[in-house]
Amino acid sequence: NSPRLSGVLPNRMRVHAIHNSLSDNGTRMNIRKFPKRLTLGDLVNFGACSPEVAWLLTLIPATRKTFGACGPTGSGKTTLGMALFDYAPRDLAIVSIEDTRELDLLQEDWSPLVTREANSEGEGAVTISDLFSDCMRITPDCIIVGEVRKPKDAYEMLQAFHTGHKGSFITIHASSTENFATRLATLLLDSGRDISMYSAKEMIAGAFDYIIFQERETINVRTQKQKQFIKGLAEIQGFDYKTGEIILKDILKWKSYGIDFLGNKKGRLEATGEMPVKLFAAAKEYGIDFNEQKFRDVFINNVKPME
Repeated sequence: NSPRLSGVLPNRMRVHAIHNSLSDNGTRMNIRKFPKRLTLGDLVNFGACSPEVAWLLTLIPATRKTFGACGPTGSGKTTLGMALFDYAPRDLAIVSIEDTRELDLLQEDWSPLVTREANSEGEGAVTISDLFSDCMRITPDCIIVGEVRKPKDAYEMLQAFHTGHKGSFITIHASSTENFATRLATLLLDSGRDISMYSAKEMIAGAFDYIIFQERETINVRTQKQKQFIKGLAEIQGFDYKTGEIILKDILKWKSYGIDFLGNKKGRLEATGEMPVKLFAAAKEYGIDFNEQKFRDVFINNVKPME
């Protein structure tokens, strides 16, 4: 009756199994093991980003800006979000919603909610959309959604984000910072609600401040060794009501510099010349020493390559 199974083992490893009735090659099982809880310092040591980029990213949760992380499967989106929330105010009331428990936050007032599949009789299912209703009754300061996959979930998420939950966070599968908005808008159009593309983009522009793009990159063409990199940071600066487009500005963008004689691929995250104006204003409000001159000094005058 239930040829598919998803769950979490006691040690928090994720398990997914498919019965041979759905697989010609026999029953398949995948167990995903998660490393120990990583900090932003760990990600810097692993080479995912430079200390300067890490410092800039901490300002997003510290000033309660709403952001999303996008990238392919296994690119480290949830790990990055969890590490960044170490820098969010500790007195925040946070509700997280996940299909499978992955997050481990430091805030004391944190309510982790997890979905549940239906039983063998097809009853008892609890979806992300269902949990949003519970989430709103808990009255959190901000909301974290482990991954937005379904149209109805995207609609409920954006409705919640538009009701004053500053500093919220989601992850979504997308191939770039630009594709983040496109993927969300497409989900909204498929949600069964009477929403136009214009309205969908307007909702997204009003809900998010920053988008981080991550990717697992092959760092050596000979050994095919891979490593996770933060490869983009974009700011949503508003919505153009004449064109119906989101005003999206890339602040940092990955630039490749070819391959050396050992087969190592070279690249680094560079400033595009656009300014993170929302962070300038928020830093001033929160008493943080960050302005346009400091950004230029760190990211334009002294850009360092990411090895």
